[in-house]
Amino acid sequence: MISFKLRYSIQDISIPDEDIRLSFKIIHDVHVKIAKPDENYLKNSKSRHVSFCEAELSVLPQERKLKMLDDIIAGNIVDSTDDLPTPYSEITNHLGKKIIIPPLLIFPEHFKNFINQINNELADAIKRTVTIVRWYKDNRGSHSPFAVLDFKWTSDGQNWYNVPMSMHISMETITNGVKLSKKDEGIVLSLLNTDSIEPIYHSLFREAWGQRHQNPRSAIIMAISAIEVSVKHLIEKTVPDATWLVTRLQSPPVFLIFKEYLPKLSIDNKINGVTILPTDRVINDLKKWVTIRNEITHLGKKSLNGDELKEMLLTVKDILHIIDFNCGHKWSINHVRRDTLKEIGLK
Repeated sequence: MISFKLRYSIQDISIPDEDIRLSFKIIHDVHVKIAKPDENYLKNSKSRHVSFCEAELSVLPQERKLKMLDDIIAGNIVDSTDDLPTPYSEITNHLGKKIIIPPLLIFPEHFKNFINQINNELADAIKRTVTIVRWYKDNRGSHSPFAVLDFKWTSDGQNWYNVPMSMHISMETITNGVKLSKKDEGIVLSLLNTDSIEPIYHSLFREAWGQRHQNPRSAIIMAISAIEVSVKHLIEKTVPDATWLVTRLQSPPVFLIFKEYLPKLSIDNKINGVTILPTDRVINDLKKWVTIRNEITHLGKKSLNGDELKEMLLTVKDILHIIDFNCGHKWSINHVRRDTLKEIGLK
């Protein structure tokens, strides 16, 4: 059996001398401990209101994964750190040999998936335990108090080794400089002269995008709210007599509005005589995301993983710009991703 242990620091929780120990099952049996940090950590910490939380589980990996772990502690993966990407670590194994533990990205896909699954299960155990303890004890504190300390494994219960780590980098191109052509100036002045303001659904989306790492569940809730507000805005723009109904009565699910109602609206802005609306695939995805949002708000279920959430938010962003286009802002179609335009049938 191979044991894995993930350890986090937890801000805004103070643990007395007696540790909190809990065991429960997710996929495997997981043992969680919340304890007071050692004095060396507290000396360097800005706050004494901090604790350590570690989660441990044991598994019997497939033979090829066991061999990979054996090769790691034997130092058979890489010979030097030359041109080795980060994060890697250099340690001494149980035989006194200095070895290099390279980053996870250089390993085969089957091993990366195995390690990521273990990491996700242990991280979930820690976060579930801490959030439930805080809720039960009415402990407030920051929304996301977690920080990774280390992730280790052992085959004998005595010698612990660092698990090959992956570096998650989220890159986003942000244009800091804003340059307006004469044409751009004319459009902006037109918006200013008509007392236009940025629709609230774009503000909601910005909030969702900003929450995607620290609070993915809130990001999903805010993103779906942004779509629902945008659809009501379009209906009010297109059918002014419907404003009272839209603002005072409960609307059907937004994906049904997209599928069954929006195609019937008289929308002036068209491209090649065609009204631009999200495709059936996007509407089906929207139905799935609404279900997830409902499960989060009513049942507290999990959110999407990082890549799924990012794709969802980018699709929501496309939808909002399509709504803007149908509200009369022709320029907004330029902000829709090329793949989305291609799927709609536009070049």
